[in-house]
Amino acid sequence: MPAVLQLQQDHGSDAQNLAKVFNRTYPGCTGHYAVFTLKGRAPSPVLTGKTIYPEAFSESANCPSADKAHSVFVTVSQKVKTFGATTVAGIGDGAVLATSHSKTANSYVIFWQDGAVLASLQLSGPAGDTHISVAETKLLARRQVARA
Repeated sequence: MPAVLQLQQDHGSDAQNLAKVFNRTYPGCTGHYAVFTLKGRAPSPVLTGKTIYPEAFSESANCPSADKAHSVFVTVSQKVKTFGATTVAGIGDGAVLATSHSKTANSYVIFWQDGAVLASLQLSGPAGDTHISVAETKLLARRQVARA
């Protein structure tokens, strides 16, 4: 994570519970998850609450084959496109971007397939925080693909 975001990995029970929820997203694939929060605090709702904190959620899953990964990617992509997700070029073999906003917060999620790997990166935080953006989310996703 870029130092400017001031995010640290969180290993607490809330982060572990989120991992269990995310695991259902990739049926038949083995998932890996990381939660990064402001100074390592427990994760909080990304769009609501008294105070909105910057957070990043990174997940990836190794599938038995590229065909299996593609099948899951197509299913998930079709679901998120029903609420406005758009295709993103230059990330893996295919990627989609979903955005969510409230009066006080912004959230950006990129979900992609790269061979037999499925992954996503969500970056969220207070509205007006210039580091919480589509451009930063794409940069972090591209870094994750390059490391894989």
